Amino acid sequence: MPQQTSSTQQYVEVREVRDGIIYLKNGGVRKIFAVSGVNFDLKSFQEQEVILNSFQHFLNTLDFGIQFFIHSRKINIDGYLEKIKGKKKEIE
Repeated sequence: MPQQTSSTQQYVEVREVRDGIIYLKNGGVRKIFAVSGVNFDLKSFQEQEVILNSFQHFLNTLDFGIQFFIHSRKINIDGYLEKIKGKKKEIE
């Protein structure tokens, strides 16, 4: 008896993606934004306060649900640091 296989598309809610907008099979619409991060720890106390207050204001203005997906990764910057050390020696 052959094994019945299912298509992945029957489990995905997405009907189509057009012009950066996701149209769902149930009529819903989604938009995905990709934003760059900031190194919060390197900011001054005042800058941190501005960032937090601005984000709070942004959230308080929304009248619909929102979901965040945060992706963080470590980057090896040894090469960059060596380059900076070389530049420092040139300047001295």
